[in-house]
Amino acid sequence: MRWASKWENYQLPHVQAIALGIFAVNFISILFFITLFFDFNFIKFILFCTFQFIRMIIEYRFLHSILYFLDKKLNLSAFLFLFIIYPFYVVFFGLGGRFLSYKWKK
Repeated sequence: MRWASKWENYQLPHVQAIALGIFAVNFISILFFITLFFDFNFIKFILFCTFQFIRMIIEYRFLHSILYFLDKKLNLSAFLFLFIIYPFYVVFFGLGGRFLSYKWKK
């Protein structure tokens, strides 16, 4: 939540844009899922799957490059599990960092 609460204080505009972009993509993922759940149709389902597939490829390549640099291997089952819950994590802490108070180190 600390990181999420200070995103707008970053001096570099591209860092702010990246933070907003990550939040937006994950927020859209959740909204897309909710609308699909309550108003299912085949076209929305195909769009949702396409959106998630593109998101998965981008996140996989990003994590793979970092782990390759660190000489680590990507655990595919952990990646798939975290891929599902990550949007909820990002949105919860993004909104929490913006609107809730917290204590950081006593």
